[in-house]
Amino acid sequence: TAHTWAVRSQLLDSYYRTVQGFQALIEKEWLAFGHKFTDRCGHIAGDPKEISPVFTQFIDCTWQLYTQFPAAFQFNERFLLALHDHVTSCQYGTFIGNCEKDRLDLRLHERTYSLWGFMANHMHEYLNPLYTAASLPDMMRPNL
Repeated sequence: TAHTWAVRSQLLDSYYRTVQGFQALIEKEWLAFGHKFTDRCGHIAGDPKEISPVFTQFIDCTWQLYTQFPAAFQFNERFLLALHDHVTSCQYGTFIGNCEKDRLDLRLHERTYSLWGFMANHMHEYLNPLYTAASLPDMMRPNL
């Protein structure tokens, strides 16, 4: 599933620990493959049984890896917190809808702003000063 594959990708490929790679990972594994953000985050009144913190768990897994390997991530924990906050805030259209069809039908690209654009404009707040891409191996082996 998206959660398992996304964590695996971070462990095995340092690209997914960069800002650009992490965004691509979320776009590919979560948004394009149809994670039901509206249902899972409880964005609208719906079936409470559908609410599930799967994406929050992914963000937490990323943070756990970040704490074990602080120089391995280009972004910092503020980046993760901002991402998590805005997934549930619905301030940006990036995470509204249960699939790409929902986002297209709602014309969100015309009617809302992308969270990625906002975060790019504030990137100086989200960069990890400990990040050292050149000296890190591609694969991480976390302590479990």
